[in-house]
Amino acid sequence: YRGSYRKAGSTMYEYGLRLGRELPGVKSLQKQAKCYLAAINTLRLVDPKYAWIVKPVKVETATEEGRVSPKRDYNGDNRLPNKKQQVEILELTELEKEYMLVLARLHLIQKDPDPAHATGPPLSAEETVALLVQAGLFDNAVSVSQAFRLSLVPVFEGLASKCVRLTLNGPDVQKAGGKKEGFDWLGANDIPFTHTSKPITAADQAWQLLQAYLE
Repeated sequence: YRGSYRKAGSTMYEYGLRLGRELPGVKSLQKQAKCYLAAINTLRLVDPKYAWIVKPVKVETATEEGRVSPKRDYNGDNRLPNKKQQVEILELTELEKEYMLVLARLHLIQKDPDPAHATGPPLSAEETVALLVQAGLFDNAVSVSQAFRLSLVPVFEGLASKCVRLTLNGPDVQKAGGKKEGFDWLGANDIPFTHTSKPITAADQAWQLLQAYLE
């Protein structure tokens, strides 16, 4: 983009940001993820000291601040709106975090095609982790928690609860669509392989996953 990697990265990020705000849906999220990834790869070509972009922020007018008509001031005289433009610097690491949240949302949609996951405003890191834990996507929940320096306690508590339910009830608890609860979420996580002569149950795999996190 005219020889300026940072400008190209900024353009792709702004396009992705607009997609997320104005066009809800799975396809929009997929395009947003591609835009963010392109912006990240572009900024990685820049000297680390300059690997940042200016993030567009909301422009406030007198109407938003004091509920006054933008055409008139407090005395009723005509005037131009008094816009306040704030500047927010977005570094590469922060952009990577935003990309991670979009990917997590796509993983949630893939796991549970609930239209609510593809609509609404962007999720915070805390909200994303809570939904990932609920869906059994613990690997993703750990990654997001570590990236945003959040406590891992809610992740471990959610996994421990599933471990106990599997131990007591087995994997035969039926969910909508006839899938078994245990294997439904276990397959979405990277469970350590253990050599053993006896059959490994779903509960065994769940406990192994929890042990791997705690180690």
